[in-house]
Amino acid sequence: MIVYPRRDGLMVGLALLAGLLLGAWSFAGPPEGVLSVDFENATDHAIQSLTIDHGNANTQERIQLLQIPAQTTRHAVLNHQPGAGFNVTVKYADGHTVEFCANRGVEGRRQSVTLYR
Repeated sequence: MIVYPRRDGLMVGLALLAGLLLGAWSFAGPPEGVLSVDFENATDHAIQSLTIDHGNANTQERIQLLQIPAQTTRHAVLNHQPGAGFNVTVKYADGHTVEFCANRGVEGRRQSVTLYR
């Protein structure tokens, strides 16, 4: 009969280490050069599409978020510097369109935009 050593303590230790690493990763901010933005649809109308346009002297980027239900939040990650602002075009399911410049002058790599109508 072969007797194997018990490894319960090792498994518990590995599980704790994995939990600590996952927790630290989830609370870490966005990486350098990345702007993390939450778009909250605070209306009672569904959004068909939300287009984000931004750029600088060397690059231009367009991001589209599709089918955002009423009273929900959608997350986007932009390759953009905080404070520079970005253009947003919101097309609602009923055809209504809103265009605006968002978050110009707002610092911080985690930002939010609340959409009203």
